[in-house]
Amino acid sequence: MLTLDETKAITAEKGLSTSQINGLRKQYGTNTMTPPVREPLWKQYLKKYNNPIIKILLLAVAISMAVFLIKGEGLLDTIGILIAVLLATGIAFFNEYRSSKEFDALNARRDDVAVKVIRDGHPTAVPSRDIVVGDLILLEAGDAIPADGWVISADDLYSDESAFTGETEPVTKTEKAQVLKGAFITAGKGQMIAAAVGDSAQMGVIAASLGIDHASLTPLEKKLESLASTISKFGYAMAILIFSSLVIRGMLFGEVTGLDMFTANNVLHYFMLSVVIVVAAIPEGLPMSVALSLSLAMRKMTKANCLVRRLIACETIGSATTICTDKTGL
Repeated sequence: MLTLDETKAITAEKGLSTSQINGLRKQYGTNTMTPPVREPLWKQYLKKYNNPIIKILLLAVAISMAVFLIKGEGLLDTIGILIAVLLATGIAFFNEYRSSKEFDALNARRDDVAVKVIRDGHPTAVPSRDIVVGDLILLEAGDAIPADGWVISADDLYSDESAFTGETEPVTKTEKAQVLKGAFITAGKGQMIAAAVGDSAQMGVIAASLGIDHASLTPLEKKLESLASTISKFGYAMAILIFSSLVIRGMLFGEVTGLDMFTANNVLHYFMLSVVIVVAAIPEGLPMSVALSLSLAMRKMTKANCLVRRLIACETIGSATTICTDKTGL
């Protein structure tokens, strides 16, 4: 952020001239915050397969396909499980993609808010995105401050900076006081000079730090991971138990007699039977049910003017029993 003297050196008493705008924009940047880098859509979709239950179902698809290729049976089971996987991942991906587009639309609308400035010696209104360092901005009650800067004149000017400090009481702004992008003028009027815009403003710095993905698991993700671990352990144990029981039964009834084709065919049959039983026990509809329920929750929250970027976050919000709010200054 430029100092007050540096900004005054750029701005004349009658504001910037039209010829200065492009040069200042190239030198100090535009008044829009760089959106976080997003992965390609295909990577976002493939991430949906990182769900532990989905992984088990994919293993079940592979095993079921192997059974079909060997025995010629179970194709419908394979197709059914595959459809369940595609529906669950597709629903989750589509809802998060649509929510992301809604966030983008809101951000674009925020940058189109008209701001009163003095250019070429005359007051005019320009979109917030067109503000540059050095712009002489007119402030009055109800205005959102479009950039970080310095107050050069004030008449009972008060600013609500609770978004930065947590203090609910408006702060008096006198001449040479600093103001921040994202704060609101609650009373009075005055003039300011923009000293930092876009990513260079304090709000841009905060937004960049919040964009870091710490990849922490939600309670629902932890429960699904635990359930997947239980299902897999139980499935492996049951497969071994069933296979061992069938082999012992085969030895008692003369189906397993030695190293010959007859015995090999029977052992393969035992193995396929134990695998089929385990695959049948996997809840193929669980991921789809979870995705559908969270999708409905997301739509309800959207209707209540509450946007959710990640589908899984609906469960976390719904699990909240106590909400703590800051009442500093009251």
